[in-house]
Amino acid sequence: MLQVPMPLASQAHAQYRAVTRFKNLDGVRFIAIAMVLWHHAPPLTGIRLLDRGFLGVDFFFVLSGFLITTLLLREAALRGRFSLPAFYMRRALRIIPVYFFVVSGVGAYYVLLRGDTALAGLLPYYYLFLSNFLTSDIPTLSITWSLSMEEQYYLIWPALLALLPRRWVLPVLVALIGLNALFAIGVLGRDPATLGPLAFALPRATFAPILMGSA
Repeated sequence: MLQVPMPLASQAHAQYRAVTRFKNLDGVRFIAIAMVLWHHAPPLTGIRLLDRGFLGVDFFFVLSGFLITTLLLREAALRGRFSLPAFYMRRALRIIPVYFFVVSGVGAYYVLLRGDTALAGLLPYYYLFLSNFLTSDIPTLSITWSLSMEEQYYLIWPALLALLPRRWVLPVLVALIGLNALFAIGVLGRDPATLGPLAFALPRATFAPILMGSA
């Protein structure tokens, strides 16, 4: 039987779809981690190198958007569609048990042992992955804002990806990124005292990087 060789482009696409781990992204992760660690390290007198290390978090968001969207599209290409319930279950089992354990432990320490009962009202925001909208934090849990953003993305973006015709995916992403940027510029350009709680938390509620990764 005559075998027709697969075109090089098709071969490359097939190999790409078969990849389960993008090893070349490990270096990007390392750089992002180093930037964040440097940003949080005690400042050295006279040295301002990488004083924008917090942007490493944005790099992580871009990577997350790329990886999640790639996995979903790959599953759709192999099976004709991807399963939203299965995706949500995988995310929940991977994140919720440890996360809830940490939130409960830290919350119990501050509320029950230290008697900071006022902090009890903040706990629902952490359990519902809404801590990125808080204007004050429970000590030690302030870092969960980025996880809250990712969980909100996990909840909404796969559903949109499943519902939208493929030709609409990129235009919708571009529109969302543009709206998010305009909203951030518009709100931050005004006096925060007149805008309420969201204005103070808005930098933590900017989804543009993770949406850019999804594109």
